[in-house]
Amino acid sequence: MTPAQDRLKDQLCAALAGILRRKKVHIPEAGLPVWESFLTLTQTRRHHANGPEPISLLEIEAYNRMFGPISRQHVEMLLAMDLVWLEWAVKPSGKSAKKKEPVIPLTAEMFDFAFGR
Repeated sequence: MTPAQDRLKDQLCAALAGILRRKKVHIPEAGLPVWESFLTLTQTRRHHANGPEPISLLEIEAYNRMFGPISRQHVEMLLAMDLVWLEWAVKPSGKSAKKKEPVIPLTAEMFDFAFGR
């Protein structure tokens, strides 16, 4: 990546972090194609019991085939933005940030009871 592309990546990540914190931000015009790609790709994100998964390279490859070629540098920017989004998505906030103690402690007997041993 060139220094200019590296700065653009940092600006896009900062803009995304600001939006996720509900702040008014400026998205650099040079980064709009990457921004739009990220918004499209983030909708394809899979979720499971432990939370969201990162945008996969297979999804990026499929996007590349459907909407036209994107450069390796743009893929690096997308992945950096994805890390910002994932950190925000899994970070506990507010009341849920407090660690809650289980109502019933998990003992060997409770485990056996729950799983029928």
